[in-house]
Amino acid sequence: MSRELVILAEGEPSPEDWTAAATPLIGGGDVVRFAGDLRHMVDLEGNTVVSWWPARTLDARREVVAELGEDARTVRVWVDVSLPHTENPIGLQVARAVTARVAGTLIERT
Repeated sequence: MSRELVILAEGEPSPEDWTAAATPLIGGGDVVRFAGDLRHMVDLEGNTVVSWWPARTLDARREVVAELGEDARTVRVWVDVSLPHTENPIGLQVARAVTARVAGTLIERT
């Protein structure tokens, strides 16, 4: 079972943001793009560490409050993130590092 997170930020993290955030934690890796623009960060052993979908632009106040009960006036994008291996803390660390790079907020979906 995966763990589902959301990054709320003013701008979408680039693949380079993900790679830069992950490299110190996993020693390198690749961003692999799939159909529908789904992306995976893959470590040097070929394991998926974290997956994410393209950012959705949103009307921050209305959509964020409706969905999460949070008033985030500066939020312009919503990025869905999945941690496929919940027992491995690295995926969450990567998601936190990427969120920090884009000065966003990381929220767990329940």
